[in-house]
Amino acid sequence: MTKVHVAFGFAALTAVAALAAAGEGRSSTDASANLFASVNRAGHVSLRDAAGRRVTSIPAGAYAVVVRDGSKHQNFHLVGPKPSVGKRTGVKFVGTVPWTLTLSAGTYRYYSDKTPAGLKTFRVQE
Repeated sequence: MTKVHVAFGFAALTAVAALAAAGEGRSSTDASANLFASVNRAGHVSLRDAAGRRVTSIPAGAYAVVVRDGSKHQNFHLVGPKPSVGKRTGVKFVGTVPWTLTLSAGTYRYYSDKTPAGLKTFRVQE
């Protein structure tokens, strides 16, 4: 192999790596629209973003929410402003369910119907 071939090969490899990195950046942006909700046996509810942080404020828009309900005595219940969002898992349901939601500006509440004292909130901003 000549020096020209080696240099060309290195340049092509660098370009492929740069394109792959750009693709990873796009997919992480798409993943930011994912939310992860859960309820455990004690009725503790949580809502986290793709990085694992508790959701306190997010922009308005479409979200894919993965709900993990780990209790046949509790549920995950999400309530929002008008036009009302009212989604919940069944109290006896145990498993994972995907929701696709369009969240508009306002304050949202989530809790277990059996343990409403564990109520948490987050804001959606335009």
